[in-house]
Amino acid sequence: MQIIDYSGVIMMIEKELERVFALSFEIFEHKEKNGLPRYLTTGRKIYKAQYEQFGFYIIKLPSAIDSRVLYKEKLLYEEKFGVPVAFWFETLTKNNRNAYVKHHIPFMMIPAQIYLPFLGILFSKKFIGAEVSALLQLTANAQLILLYLVYNKKADYTKKELAVILGLDPV
Repeated sequence: MQIIDYSGVIMMIEKELERVFALSFEIFEHKEKNGLPRYLTTGRKIYKAQYEQFGFYIIKLPSAIDSRVLYKEKLLYEEKFGVPVAFWFETLTKNNRNAYVKHHIPFMMIPAQIYLPFLGILFSKKFIGAEVSALLQLTANAQLILLYLVYNKKADYTKKELAVILGLDPV
């Protein structure tokens, strides 16, 4: 049986939130679990993060779960606590992260991924089991189109219009 020292982990989260958002949160374990269904408490740790009058809850999950299920659980937690809720994971895949962002589910994987839309957002390029290219390289034609769109006021252009205006092949 592995024993985890959560006090050190809590301090790490406090320091990371302060570094990223410049806010000094105090985080402590929330032991009162009355009013929550058993499946929302079993195998999970619940923490409260407090900064002045603003607070939110952090739910430590053992592993990633389906985003649709997690969204429903988030709503139940927020109804019970009356404040925003974020989920804390040890590891996430790129697909997990993308699904959670798509469904507006706040989460943390300290220090690599932080998605707390009620505070702000920090993403890094660290993923488990997925390669990420370091830079997005645009071709010369793509750069030309991008610059044209940035400096011209019309909102919508068709591919054909851009090709004619810029003298490019429509393909």
